[in-house]
Amino acid sequence: IIEKKQRFQDYIRYGGFPRVVLEKDEALKQEIIKNYFQTIYLKDIIYLNNLRNNKDVFDILYFVISNISRPFSYNKIGKSLGVSTETVKEYLEYAQQAYLIFSMNKFDYSLKKQFVNPKKIYCIDTGIVNSLSFKFSENKGRLLENMVFIRLKNQKKEVYYHKEKYECDFLIKKGKKITEAIQVTQKLNEETRKREIKGIIEAMKKYNLEQGLILTEDQEDKATIDNKEIIIMPVWKWLLEQ
Repeated sequence: IIEKKQRFQDYIRYGGFPRVVLEKDEALKQEIIKNYFQTIYLKDIIYLNNLRNNKDVFDILYFVISNISRPFSYNKIGKSLGVSTETVKEYLEYAQQAYLIFSMNKFDYSLKKQFVNPKKIYCIDTGIVNSLSFKFSENKGRLLENMVFIRLKNQKKEVYYHKEKYECDFLIKKGKKITEAIQVTQKLNEETRKREIKGIIEAMKKYNLEQGLILTEDQEDKATIDNKEIIIMPVWKWLLEQ
């Protein structure tokens, strides 16, 4: 278990590219990750789509990768960076075609509302996120959420987020029905417990789910609230079970 936890910490920090995983030197790991990003950025986005304004492309990618898991709109990104809304949308579509990033909609039974509501962005690899953006230790919660999204995406699941009075990170839709609700947080403590539980309970009640899942860095427990069962499980254990 100790070794699994250590491997998991390495996975959060450096991601899952095989060449990176097999490299023992930490400085070289970082260099390889940066080279991978540069290759995707230049070969699969800039050159492939004949883009000339490299700075705008990089600024947009840096912005969204630095803000993974946070709701965004094309308009807000454009205003923040001084770029048109259509340019933001175009460049992010190129990045998605290159499998560098993925977007996720807020769930609504109306497709029109799904289209206009804020989206969330996730990155293909946490190593790339760490090499480009924020301090690793301060943002583990968002990195964990990114890892969970990528696993759900790899399983070909139809994934959304829930947002009303409270928020739930992931809803899984099968056919016409929401079948699962998943919340991700680094840890449940006095500061986060009420918020995370309120979010998942709200989603479970709205979509008539009897059981929900809260994934954490290393906590494991069960709780029954308002006749709803909540399973609390470490992300590393959930990933291995998947």
